[in-house]
Amino acid sequence: MIRRKLLAFTTVLILLIGLALTAIPFLGSMGPNEVAKSKARVKVEISEIPEEGALEVNYQWHKALVVKNPEMAVFLMPYWEGSYRLPDPTWERPIVPCSNFIISKDGFSCNDSSLHESWNQQARWDLRGINKGTWMPNLQKANYRVQGKYLVLSPEYN
Repeated sequence: MIRRKLLAFTTVLILLIGLALTAIPFLGSMGPNEVAKSKARVKVEISEIPEEGALEVNYQWHKALVVKNPEMAVFLMPYWEGSYRLPDPTWERPIVPCSNFIISKDGFSCNDSSLHESWNQQARWDLRGINKGTWMPNLQKANYRVQGKYLVLSPEYN
C-alpha cells in the first residue's frame, strides 16, 4: 500500500514538473516578436507637428492627435468606420459616432449635425486634452518616446 501511494505521488510529481517545463517556453513564445512590434510602431517626425493645433496620425484603432503646444502630448480618439467615437463618462464604451471632428488651433470638438446638440456642446477639449463641458471625460493620453527627430508611438509603451 505504501509503495502504491509512493508510485502515485511520484507519477503526479513528474507530470506536474513536465507540464511546467513544457508550459514555460510555450507561454514565453506567445508575446509579439520584434517584427510585430516594429510594425505596430508609428513614427512621427517632430518637425511635422504644427506649432498651433495638432497633427492627426493613424494609430491602430485610434487617431492619435499629436500636440506640440503648450507641451508635447499625444491623445487617442477611437476611430473606425470613418467616424471618431465619443466616450461615455468613463471611456468604457466609446460608441457614439462623430463624423465631423474638428481639430483647430484652440483644441478639438465634434460638430456633427446628426448628433443631439448636447453631444456637440460636451465634446470639446482644449489642446491639453481637458474637457470644456460638464460631464464628458478628458482625452486619453498615449505614452510615447522621442528618438532623435521622431516621436514614436508603440503599444509596448502603454
